[in-house]
Order: sequence, then C-alpha cells, then structure tokens
Amino acid sequence: MGVVYKAYDTKLDRLVVLKFLSSDQFSSEDDRGQAQIQAVSGNAAEAKHIIENIPIEQISNGNMFREMALAYAALRENDLAFDWLDKPYAMRSETLCSSKIDPKLDSLRKDPRFDALLKKIGLEK
Repeated sequence: MGVVYKAYDTKLDRLVVLKFLSSDQFSSEDDRGQAQIQAVSGNAAEAKHIIENIPIEQISNGNMFREMALAYAALRENDLAFDWLDKPYAMRSETLCSSKIDPKLDSLRKDPRFDALLKKIGLEK
C-alpha cells in the first residue's frame, strides 16, 4: 500500500510520517478531499503527492476546482489556491457562493485577492 518514511518537519518542529502511494491507488473522486485532510493535518508532502497524481482531465466542474483550491489553501499555497478559485468563477459556478463565510478559506482572507474575488462574485461591495 505504499512506502512510509519518517521525517522531521521543520515548520512543525516535530517528527512526521510520510506515506507515499503509487498513483494507481487513487480514485480521484476521493483524492481532492483526502488532499485537504492531509494538508490540514500537517502532512503537506502527502497532500502534494495526492494533488500531483490527480489526472487533470478528471477535474471538470466548479466543485472539483473549488476542492483543489481548498487543498492548496490548506497548504498555504495561495497563488495556486487563487488559480483554482478563478476556474469556477469563470464557469459562473454556484460553488463559490459560500466563500465569504467558509472557514476552509480563512488562510486566504488576508490576501487582497480574496476581497477582489468576493467583489467579482458579488459578495462584497
């Protein structure tokens, strides 16, 4: 079921366990959520590994784009999070309607692009 490594995370200042799975063990429907869980849990390497192995052609609607954005937001990779948030906006997807109150987007709130996104959506003046 994969390879497990012990590593020291300098940001968390503690030992962590990294588990790497082969890409054939992923079912992309669950992977976006799993990437978020791993990122929020402090398993950045595993979250990135999951994200990098999701076939891009399987990410096709606003909810999927938003899930990718949430994973990157949890990883504190704001540029990538906003790149993914722009996709459902361009599609006029309703998935961004809760952006103003969604706690999963808290890490993006101090970024001026977040207010700009809320204005584009029509959630801010």
